[in-house]
Amino acid sequence: MIPVVASQADDDVYATPSTDDYEPEVLLEGVAVHPAGAVDPLDGTTVVATAAQPTFEYRWVLDCFDSSPEEETADCAGAHTCAIESDLRWVLWARQLTNAKGRPTPQAVWEPILTECHSFQPAEPAADPQPQVTDAVVLQAVRRLGLPRLTVQVQPADQTLVHLDTIFYAEPPDWFRSLVLLGFNVDVTAEPVGYAWRFGDGTSVSTTSPGAPYPAPDITHTYTDAHVSVTPRVDTAYEVRYRVDGGPWRTISDTVPAAGWPVNLRIREATPVLVGGE
Repeated sequence: MIPVVASQADDDVYATPSTDDYEPEVLLEGVAVHPAGAVDPLDGTTVVATAAQPTFEYRWVLDCFDSSPEEETADCAGAHTCAIESDLRWVLWARQLTNAKGRPTPQAVWEPILTECHSFQPAEPAADPQPQVTDAVVLQAVRRLGLPRLTVQVQPADQTLVHLDTIFYAEPPDWFRSLVLLGFNVDVTAEPVGYAWRFGDGTSVSTTSPGAPYPAPDITHTYTDAHVSVTPRVDTAYEVRYRVDGGPWRTISDTVPAAGWPVNLRIREATPVLVGGE
């Protein structure tokens, strides 16, 4: 069975893909999004994710930039970052050879799964044991999926006045995915823990709050130059948590950044108007 991504309805309930427009989307080879019990549209069989026993191939490669099992680098500065000076840093790569039905995995690609320091190149594990889901594996899947890029909300919208406290806030959505990573069922959630507000005039501020609209704003900025246009945005840092096969939740120490979408904002100057009395 080829890993598939099931379509997702508006009520967030997975639907079975149709055979008429079936185009499998693979996030990682051996990494697919689908619910247990989904029907494979290619052969009509039922997917039982917890029974998956795919086979994998492994290879150790020095931890060098752009180095992989298909294009190894003989030596680099990144490999010499171990606590013991004589050790080298190695990355264990894996690729899925067959799926649960013994069929070859189409377009199998190498994926890094862990990093260790050794004084010599370690021996590759046997092809049969299944690799474990690690923080690195989950982070790679999350980065390929992409986390929400927020659009900064501005009050007043589109244009504001010089020397006026302009209000900024964001509306982060909930983010949750159920994935199959290396044959395991993995639930992943991401929550914003930091916001970097870039106001478009060279200034910025970082907060843990998404802000709020009028009448209770907590993030404002005052522009000092009039008759200019700026493109403010808010960048988000997400904390990622995951659990494997319904086990305990784990929090990944590294946050995942997502650059926000800029908006156009015109800075104007209020012109006093003399109004005669009656």
